[in-house]
Amino acid sequence: MTKSVPNQRQMQLLRVVQEGGGDWDARYIDLTMGRRHRPIGVTVLKELQALELAGLVVSDVSERSIGGRWAITSAALPYLQDQIE
Repeated sequence: MTKSVPNQRQMQLLRVVQEGGGDWDARYIDLTMGRRHRPIGVTVLKELQALELAGLVVSDVSERSIGGRWAITSAALPYLQDQIE
């Protein structure tokens, strides 16, 4: 199976998740994405779950939070290091 490179929206989402350092839940990530980037009318939870399936983020649902807390994985670092804001 070939790994696909994250698209522009996914890269924006990865940057926001990275900024949260594992402390931000899906709701806060969603609000931050909406403020910084064009809102798309749906929550980011499905996008986060897709990135989790790709091994680029991981969720922690052990704490009470909306949609779990999210952090990037080491697999996402090469994509983020190559990008210039």
